[in-house]
Amino acid sequence: MEQEVISKKELLDETGISYGQLYRWKRKNIIPEEWFIKKSSYTGQETFFPKEKILERVEAIKGMKDEYSLDELSAFFSPKPAEVTMKEDLLVKFLKPQTLRAFGDLFGGESYDFHSILFLSLAEDLRVKLNDDQCREMLGFLAGRYRETEHKTSELVGFQKNGVTIWVIISPPSEVIAEAEMLVRINLEDKVNQLKKRLSTI
Repeated sequence: MEQEVISKKELLDETGISYGQLYRWKRKNIIPEEWFIKKSSYTGQETFFPKEKILERVEAIKGMKDEYSLDELSAFFSPKPAEVTMKEDLLVKFLKPQTLRAFGDLFGGESYDFHSILFLSLAEDLRVKLNDDQCREMLGFLAGRYRETEHKTSELVGFQKNGVTIWVIISPPSEVIAEAEMLVRINLEDKVNQLKKRLSTI
């Protein structure tokens, strides 16, 4: 299904931000460059954005811009991992003990870096859809391949066919057509930002 878009003029009118603000945020990568979609129109070429994502991002920026500098906002919204290491006794404040019992051994079991915490939080969220073996396969895949794409906007997609689960990482916007059941599709950049926000409250 094609994603709904919003034009630059509509975005500025709806959110009340200025042209200058929009492009300052672009230069700082607070709004990803790939969200600026050029399309031909009867007036020439016009810029559009993925509607849901850009409106959510602009509202988040407006709520944070008085408290944080542009550089801090850039770091917050970057898909790059935060600099953090956390011991298990602190981690249990927002990850369930059963998640750590089931999967903590995959990451050493004593202290956890940002990647480990991110992957474990994904496994915790997905246990309602996947069994533990599938979660462990996903964690192994992410541990081996996620760093290749962590500086880009990416999505994790899980398929199943004939009892076999296959994991892939794609760069949106991408339409996925496969001769297999799609189990999950997750925007990893969104998960990174959610985790940064959760960690900042501890």
